[in-house]
Amino acid sequence: MSTVGIIANPMSGRDCRRLIARADSVSHESKRNQISRIVVGAVAAGCERLLAPWDPRRLVLGAVENMNLDVTIEEFRTPLHHSAEDTVQNVQEMRDRGCDVIVVLGGDGTSRILSKAWRDATIVPLSTGTNNVFPLLIEPTVAGMAAGLVASGKVSRDEVAQRAKVIDVAMDGENVDLALVDALFLQGDRIGNLGPFEPQHMKTL
Repeated sequence: MSTVGIIANPMSGRDCRRLIARADSVSHESKRNQISRIVVGAVAAGCERLLAPWDPRRLVLGAVENMNLDVTIEEFRTPLHHSAEDTVQNVQEMRDRGCDVIVVLGGDGTSRILSKAWRDATIVPLSTGTNNVFPLLIEPTVAGMAAGLVASGKVSRDEVAQRAKVIDVAMDGENVDLALVDALFLQGDRIGNLGPFEPQHMKTL
């Protein structure tokens, strides 16, 4: 059964960088609107099963629960941590359930966390974050159709999916993290600092 999963980061486009950067905010309602269009496109292109993770803001479930579409909506729930671990668990659950393609709404960081959880996942990353480099700015219906075509096998993933660059970060010879765009050694950082903007602390890029 051709399966598309949707990951939506509730915090993307809403962090403290609105204070120091000329960045727009992305509301929860805007994300639900995008998700509904993604689902319409995916189903039209051949998606038969949709994996919908639960979250307190009901971004995915709230977008699809009243849609009259010929698709099996499979809701699941993982332990809630209110951190990136939620994305990790949801992605791992989608992998275990045989997901073919994941559409992810978020920023560079959301796609990075997804890649840490499932490095070989086939994803369609949509930008709802801040000053994004990795995610795409495309119409959600088109993104959903792309996911549906690949999930259903109508289009070969080998023909259309490009393997992304991955930068592995190692300490003492052991991989501890990864990056998709660039990796920065930040010296003198402070706990809770979500907006480092002092260039003298940026040592190695």
